[in-house]
Amino acid sequence: MSKEYAEKCIRDALKDAKGNPTRAQQSIIAEAVKDHKLLLYLTHGHLKGIVSLWVNRVIEKISREPEPVPEEPESLEMEPNDFGKEILQVMRSGDAAKFGQENAAPRRKHKQASQNHIDAINMMAKASKSNKNSDDSDL
Repeated sequence: MSKEYAEKCIRDALKDAKGNPTRAQQSIIAEAVKDHKLLLYLTHGHLKGIVSLWVNRVIEKISREPEPVPEEPESLEMEPNDFGKEILQVMRSGDAAKFGQENAAPRRKHKQASQNHIDAINMMAKASKSNKNSDDSDL
């Protein structure tokens, strides 16, 4: 029934348009807006793709929307005297980097290497020397 009804409407539109496909398409579109049964018959095979397109559009729109701003900001739960104390301490220190001049800031001092670190480096150096000696003997 659905196929026959859609084909009959298309034949009638072609007849009214005297075989002109563009005018027939315009007529069918105008008729489908009024006749929901015709619209359903014409779009039935493409309904899954149409719905998928619209779902993806809405998902994109939702992802671009900014998060709502709360009416009252959340409290930081700080003591009034503690606000900015750390920032002021950094600004008072002599080796703090100034905004825009981070590369000119004094370099941090390196800590003393631990004895475990020194021992590990010495072991790697000894192992490297012994490997070179064994490679030379293979020649």
